[in-house]
Amino acid sequence: MSLWQELIIKHDYFYLREKYEPDWKKCRNKKHHHRLFYIRIRKTGSTSLLRSTSIKNALATTKDLTWDAHWSFNDIQARHNFNIHKHAVVFAVVRNPFDWLVSFWARHRNEISFEDFIKHWTEGTISLSLRDKDQLLTSFLFSQLYATNDPQIKAHIILRFEHLQKGLDILATQMNIPALKLKKNINKSRHNHYKEHYTPETRQMIEKHCAEELFLFGYSFDGATDDSIFINPYHCRRLKV
Repeated sequence: MSLWQELIIKHDYFYLREKYEPDWKKCRNKKHHHRLFYIRIRKTGSTSLLRSTSIKNALATTKDLTWDAHWSFNDIQARHNFNIHKHAVVFAVVRNPFDWLVSFWARHRNEISFEDFIKHWTEGTISLSLRDKDQLLTSFLFSQLYATNDPQIKAHIILRFEHLQKGLDILATQMNIPALKLKKNINKSRHNHYKEHYTPETRQMIEKHCAEELFLFGYSFDGATDDSIFINPYHCRRLKV
């Protein structure tokens, strides 16, 4: 039995399968609701998203905060003198870890086989830092969404990459901002369907290594465990920090 399966049995996993909708009224009532803060995770459509003028205009931007880098919540908070999580609206996009790893490998580390990539990463024997050095591929894939030593996620609105345009449409309507239409998929990795890259062994490796991500964000090897466009942030509290 994989660690991911053990977590499902140990905890009440079925809440992740319930249809979830963000508390839009609460978001609109925040002091700085008129500008969105975006935690930009690699390989989740962020380059295409930021090519949209309407999206750029909806984001909070200062001379110290532009959206050409993959800032973590800590990076963004350090550039503001008010509590972003309390007074503003933070959103992010996440993707199935199985799919995400294939896309990352195809874009950044395809000089080695995917099987070797997975083996080295899960064993901690390969450096996965990127050229611009603004993000490391950490052992917990979505660490950008959390503050240091805080198990509670800092994003209020978490969209699934698998339903990105639908999620952006709802976000724009609910937050009373212009339509957020994605540009064509930029920086799209060229590879077969993610499932084709895994062997039974590497699948088991990721089910063990990414057990927490799969459990908290509602994913399995076959895809999302529910059909929700958004993920409930209150169910993304880390099991350990």
